[in-house]
Amino acid sequence: MNNEEILHEGSFEDQLIMSLGKAIMEQEMKPSILDFNRMAQIMWSYRVIREHLLEEEMELSYSLHDCFASVGTITIESVEMWFCSATWFCMALSFASNVEIYPLVNGKVRMTISYYELTKTIY
Repeated sequence: MNNEEILHEGSFEDQLIMSLGKAIMEQEMKPSILDFNRMAQIMWSYRVIREHLLEEEMELSYSLHDCFASVGTITIESVEMWFCSATWFCMALSFASNVEIYPLVNGKVRMTISYYELTKTIY
């Protein structure tokens, strides 16, 4: 592969990233309203997870509209994760759009539970 092909590939990737960024920004700028049913799901999930955690040293938090207006997350961080009821925990996760679990450099594990489409665009 010569330098011209590498530059061409890089420019395609750059163009793709720029076009995706532009599309996301255009979507974020549109007027939207809160989806109360979806918001109720994330709040219910947070309460269920909070009630069924067994480790007192687990850090549990939620955030709304951090990275995008239509996204909310619940985050659990701990050395170990213990829940008293797998059934309730699975019901709380059933509303989630995405779940990620990954190790941190401080020896803890973080679980991020994402909920998309908290808002609806007004057309």
